[in-house]
Amino acid sequence: MKGTVVASWMTSGRRLFGDDIVDKAFEKYGLKPDHIFSPLEDVDDKMAVGMVDFIGQKVGKNTEQIWEIMGKENIRTFAEFYPGFFRHENAYHFLKSMNDVHAIVMKRFKGATPPVLDLSPTDSNTALLVYRSKRQMGDYLMGLLKGVFEHFNEKVEVKLISKNGPEIKIELTFSKPISYTKSYKLNKILSLGFIKSSVYKTSLFTMLGVGIASFATFGLGWEPVVVTLVSGILPAVLGLIFARPIKEVQEELNDLKQRKFISHMILESGDEYQELAGDITKVKETVQKDFIDFNAVVDEMHGFNVSLGNISGNMMNTSDNIKGIMNKVTDDTSRQASETERLVNVLNGSVNNITEISEESQDNKAKIEDAMNGIRESFSGVKKTASEINGVLDGLGTIRESGAALQDDADKMVQIVSIVSGIANQINLLALNASIEAARAGEAGKGFAVVAEEVRKLSVETDNAVEEINRNLTGFVSNMKEVVSGIDNQYKVLATENESLDKAVDISQVSNDNLQAVSVLMIDNSQKLKSEAESISELFENIQTLTTIADENSEAVSEVNISVGSYIEQIKELSHQIGVFDTMIEDFKKRLNKYHI
Repeated sequence: MKGTVVASWMTSGRRLFGDDIVDKAFEKYGLKPDHIFSPLEDVDDKMAVGMVDFIGQKVGKNTEQIWEIMGKENIRTFAEFYPGFFRHENAYHFLKSMNDVHAIVMKRFKGATPPVLDLSPTDSNTALLVYRSKRQMGDYLMGLLKGVFEHFNEKVEVKLISKNGPEIKIELTFSKPISYTKSYKLNKILSLGFIKSSVYKTSLFTMLGVGIASFATFGLGWEPVVVTLVSGILPAVLGLIFARPIKEVQEELNDLKQRKFISHMILESGDEYQELAGDITKVKETVQKDFIDFNAVVDEMHGFNVSLGNISGNMMNTSDNIKGIMNKVTDDTSRQASETERLVNVLNGSVNNITEISEESQDNKAKIEDAMNGIRESFSGVKKTASEINGVLDGLGTIRESGAALQDDADKMVQIVSIVSGIANQINLLALNASIEAARAGEAGKGFAVVAEEVRKLSVETDNAVEEINRNLTGFVSNMKEVVSGIDNQYKVLATENESLDKAVDISQVSNDNLQAVSVLMIDNSQKLKSEAESISELFENIQTLTTIADENSEAVSEVNISVGSYIEQIKELSHQIGVFDTMIEDFKKRLNKYHI
């Protein structure tokens, strides 16, 4: 079955039942919903009929109902596709022309097998329609007839006469006369069933009339015979002579039958033959003018179709380029979406790490502040101890000077025992104070504590020795020298250690200041790290949004690519249809070439 018929069925189906059902019928048979059936396309009968039956099943119609509905609606579709076939005065003339239309279809579309529709009048209002088709689509025929009568707004009585396999006979009774017969009975009678020439009929019956009148008037003899023969021969000869122009007229009509409009005959006879020949010439001239217009239109159509084909070719090339670009864009967007997703995952891990570091830094901030407070307190204690040691050192210098003076006065100690006793008490008191100060100095005062203890012991011994000072004065003086020497040595040691402690304090001051600065910087960096972590988190959210956008762009590009592919298919179909149209134009040109103008 040719695609033009199937295309009309699908158009009717869409108009009757909507696109969804028809699209499903396309999909059932492996066709895209936007598939276009080309007029020259051969469609398998099972597919074509099956698609209509499928539509019927979806809308709840049996086979008889759906085909009758489709036939009726298809007349409307045919009228839109081929309005020229419907330019008739009434439904009878339209049906009468169907065999001619089908003959044109078979010539235009090789392999087409349309049904035979023989319509012959049986009287002025009745006609017999004989339908022959190997497809046996009687229900479709009944729908077509209803559509035709509705299109021409006529009431026609349809009566099924017989149905025998591929042949169906239907009687159609029209409300208006479909034909008329003009009968000239005298002409038929005088023809005697075999005389076709009016000249011979005229001469024959003239001869009979004259002969009867002659024999009735003159009786039997040779005169009536001569008159009779002359009355028959003379009209025949004159009639043949006068009828010679009809041969030229017949030749003109034969030329018209053979589509020859080249000759231009001027017939001069001074009678009706001249007028008839003139009318034929006028008809030929009118047809010639029309065919000149037809040829011009066909040439313009051919030129336009060639231009349209070139445009279609350019569009095809451009579309192929666009498709290539879109394929690349699709790959790039897909790759970009995947890469963006990968980077988001990596960044997500980095953001989590930075967030953890920021949180730990915030925790360390408090610990650093506590440590700095402890360092400041420790440094204050060390500084205080160093100051106290300086005080002890000053006291120890005084003791050293006193010891030196005591050594100078050792020789006088005998006389001033009481003074020595007082000095012993004073030394005992100083030793006590020194022990206290040494205890306050901690590790730095241990050495001095030992000295202080020795001084205390010495004070005790001195106090005990007061009683024995006289007998032990020499030993006392010697011991006093040792004590003075020890005090001097300890003084020097303590002075050296105090100098080292002062340097350590100064260094600790610088280190404390640097540590303080570092701690402030660390706290500041911790705050900045927290701020940067928050900024990166916002950036991460933005990148996640970009990932979503990239996915959407990828999907959009894929949809555009699909649309471009569909557009290219449409252009291919357009190019195919242009080729089909060009074939139709060439076929029409060949048909026009049969008319010799």
